[in-house]
Amino acid sequence: HSRLFIAVHQEDERINGVLLRRPYLDVGIVLLRRTKDDVELVDLKDFATERQVELEVTLEPGSYIVLPRTTGCSLKRLDD
Repeated sequence: HSRLFIAVHQEDERINGVLLRRPYLDVGIVLLRRTKDDVELVDLKDFATERQVELEVTLEPGSYIVLPRTTGCSLKRLDD
């Protein structure tokens, strides 16, 4: 068994002007395990609009896929 800690971080809001230019996105993490013919969900950290999200899991030997995710709802559109 292996213990794994996964984190997705966004730019720190304490940096001058970050929240005005790049507000936090809703972020989450999906952990999938590759099988011979497919992939299966191992664990999931649901969306949070925070600086970081974390997932801690114990894994069996195998091949895994880590997917950071977002809906992107708070992305600003660039004006043409």
